[in-house]
Order: sequence, then C-alpha cells, then structure tokens
Amino acid sequence: MYVEEPLLIYKILSHTKEHNMGSISEQHLLEAIHSEIIARDLYAMLAEKIVVKEGRDIMYELSKAEEKHRATLAARYRSLVGKEYEYDPKLHAGPDMSFLKSSIFEYTQASEALRIALAGEIDSANFYRRLLETADDPEDRSMLKSLVKFEESHQAIIKAEIKKLDDTNHWELNR
Repeated sequence: MYVEEPLLIYKILSHTKEHNMGSISEQHLLEAIHSEIIARDLYAMLAEKIVVKEGRDIMYELSKAEEKHRATLAARYRSLVGKEYEYDPKLHAGPDMSFLKSSIFEYTQASEALRIALAGEIDSANFYRRLLETADDPEDRSMLKSLVKFEESHQAIIKAEIKKLDDTNHWELNR
C-alpha cells in the first residue's frame, strides 16, 4: 500500500503577517489550495465507487496525501497572509481539475478514470514547476519542490495501477 512521507514542515512561525509574498502570490496559493481540495475529493469519490479493496485503498491513500498538500499550502497561506483560507467554489484552480468531477463518474471504466486522474496529477506537477521557476523565497522553493516530488509520486502510483488494470483488470468501479 502507498504511504507518503510527511511533507517537511518548514519554519512557518518565523514568518509574520508583514512577510513579503515575493515569489508566490496570494492568488497562486489560493489556486493551489483549491486544486488540492478538488483532487482530495475526487480520489475520495473514486474510492467509494471501487469494489475491490486494493483499488479503493489506493484511492483513499491518494486522497489523504492531497489533504496533506492542502494543509501544507493552507499553513503557508496563513503564515503569509495572516488569515485562514476560505473555500470559494467559483475560484479557478491553478491546475485545471474542473473536468475531473464531470468526466469520472457514471459509466467510466476504471482505467479511463485513472487516466483522467493521471492527467490532473501531471497538470498539478507542471503548475508547481512553473511557480518554482519564479520562486525566490527558500521556504517557497522547498515547499514547491516537495509538492512536485509528491505529484510525481502520485503519477507513478497511478501509472502502476493503470498497468495492472491493462494487464489483469484487477479491480472494477461500482455501477
């Protein structure tokens, strides 16, 4: 089973409300948090539709990992902005995950659902890479590098599951 190493907790307490947002804007953090919420909820909903325990457990683990990412980003947001993140369903996520909810359910095959989720993970990693290109703050860079690494590990997990499904059809979605 997939177990993610905890993200490194950086020195959030050393930042004050007056901290210069510098390389990561408030808007980018809002978008990133929002996309992690979408991914978390997507994996949890996918898990509910999977009959076989192995597949269901993998989706729940990915959902938990996305929640850790959300919490990390929310802590960074709080330390830089001085307030809690408030969910706005109208916000456009940094990585565009909006297609996931509408396309994964109903009559989607498991391998197709995983390929859609893989596309979201690739988009997320690319989003964090783009932010990393302009990040000056060492803590921002450390956080973004960790997020890229974890999104890449999610890609590897999903690719392995796609291969299993293609080779053996080892789990199915509920209908």
